[in-house]
Amino acid sequence: MKRKILDKIDKDFHENDQSAVIDCLSTIELDDVRMAILTLAKGNVDSVASLTESAIKDYRDVLMWAEMGEDKIKAEFERNMLSIIKMAERGWVDAFDSEGFIELVKANASAVKDPGKMIERIKRIKPGE
Repeated sequence: MKRKILDKIDKDFHENDQSAVIDCLSTIELDDVRMAILTLAKGNVDSVASLTESAIKDYRDVLMWAEMGEDKIKAEFERNMLSIIKMAERGWVDAFDSEGFIELVKANASAVKDPGKMIERIKRIKPGE
C-alpha cells in the first residue's frame, strides 16, 4: 500500500482501528479507490467496511461519491426520493413499500431538507389507486 494511503489511515483512524482499515482496504487494488474510501469514511471504520463492499461491487460508485462531495450526494438523494414519491402518488408504481421508504428517509434524515414532511407525504400514498 502506498505511503500516502498509510499516512491518511494514520491521521484519520485511532491506532486500535488501523489494522482493520488496512485489512479492509487490502481487498481493493486501486489506490485512487482506497483514497476515495478513506476520504468518504472520515475516520469511521464501519464506513470503510461499507464503502469497501460498494467498491467491490462497482468501484466507480465510490469514485463518483468522493468526487461529488457530500452536499451534491444529499441533493441527489432528495431529488431521487421525491421523483419516486411523485410517481407513487400518481399511481405509476404498482408496489410501493411505504414503510421501507420511511425507514430510508429516517436513516438518511440529514440528506433531506424536511424529513418529517417527506415522511408524511409517503404515509398518504395509497399504492395501486
